[in-house]
Amino acid sequence: DLHSFPTRRSSDLEHFEVMHSQMRQTLVQALILLRNRNQFPCIDTVPLYFKLFSLQDKGLRNQVFTHLIRDIADINKKTKNQKVNQQLRDIFFARLKDGEQEVSRRACAAFISLYRQNVWRDAGVVNLMSAGLVHPDTKIAAALTHLFLGNKTKGLEGILLLLLLLLQIGRAHV
Repeated sequence: DLHSFPTRRSSDLEHFEVMHSQMRQTLVQALILLRNRNQFPCIDTVPLYFKLFSLQDKGLRNQVFTHLIRDIADINKKTKNQKVNQQLRDIFFARLKDGEQEVSRRACAAFISLYRQNVWRDAGVVNLMSAGLVHPDTKIAAALTHLFLGNKTKGLEGILLLLLLLLQIGRAHV
């Protein structure tokens, strides 16, 4: 039964930290292939993907992240299923608040990527992302600040220059 495949693979990958990297890579590729063929819902694999974000394998993290973003964008290409999107957003927001740094950063990057691709661009998503502005991880807070300011550059230089400019304009009108 393919509907139980993600659950079974999740249990197989339960000890993914000690699993040989090639075996882990092969299992993830099989999961992605079956998901690309729409053999089970996306929502079944998202918790496993977030577990994999905690690995030290950067290539695997990037592969999973790219697939996840592309998969959600493809789901929303024809019609937007609000129920599925709400479930996905809830999972992403829970991971954004997660204490693990890499997992939180990936959730934030997913929100930003899907927002910029016009996949998740409604008021509910903006409200969820705005909660990240006060996140303890400064990279998450800075990335979301850049997004809301419309600044696509990385680093704090753009924000600081904009704030200085706003302060100068504010003083000129006072």
